[in-house]
Amino acid sequence: MPIAKTYTLDKLMTTIDKYVKASDNRIFYEYIMIKNKTDKPELANELAILLKDRLAHVNLIPYNKNPAIALEESEERTIRKFKEILENKGITVTIRDSLGRDLKSACGQL
Repeated sequence: MPIAKTYTLDKLMTTIDKYVKASDNRIFYEYIMIKNKTDKPELANELAILLKDRLAHVNLIPYNKNPAIALEESEERTIRKFKEILENKGITVTIRDSLGRDLKSACGQL
């Protein structure tokens, strides 16, 4: 993302850490599962390293297919494996359900 040139991941995480320390609020990280892009086991391991020892919860969000974009939703078993990797490293995780998908009105489909 272009904004990452100004606000690096290190700067972002430092700011989040300061917020958590001041507020004691858990941070929810929304992670979109895109087939063969963001659903790889090595990315789950990297995410676990990034969030280690942080007050964090990861929401895994299946990508909602959009005919205008050539991306696909990860397979359910791939999402579950990604979740398992994170949980085995001590990260709390939820797999989110997309409402409105059947009407083509879920997030990213409109």
